[in-house]
Amino acid sequence: MNGYTVLDTGDPFEARRIVESQTVDLLLTDVVMPIMNGLDLATRVEAASPTTKVLLMSGYATAAAKASGRPLLAKPFRTGDLLALVRQMLDARAAFRRPTSPPGPRPGFGPV
Repeated sequence: MNGYTVLDTGDPFEARRIVESQTVDLLLTDVVMPIMNGLDLATRVEAASPTTKVLLMSGYATAAAKASGRPLLAKPFRTGDLLALVRQMLDARAAFRRPTSPPGPRPGFGPV
């Protein structure tokens, strides 16, 4: 979709399994869902994959969603607005990517 690979599931537990089994750059989730709300899903995904960004969407912008500190896209929204925010979040992720392994001593540097 618009150059992105989209993995779609209606089950928050499946979404978490996907994030745990492969690299997912961004999770787009509704705040209000059956089974598990989007804030709980976001918290679980961030714990399982700290590099995965989370974008919330909601027609009911709750105080908890706003207070979560995560980007929130209010419904209804235009496709262009969604794509612009996704691009912005992915670009920010690339600029501040965490190292995949802890930094260690560089060759040639260390105690003498």
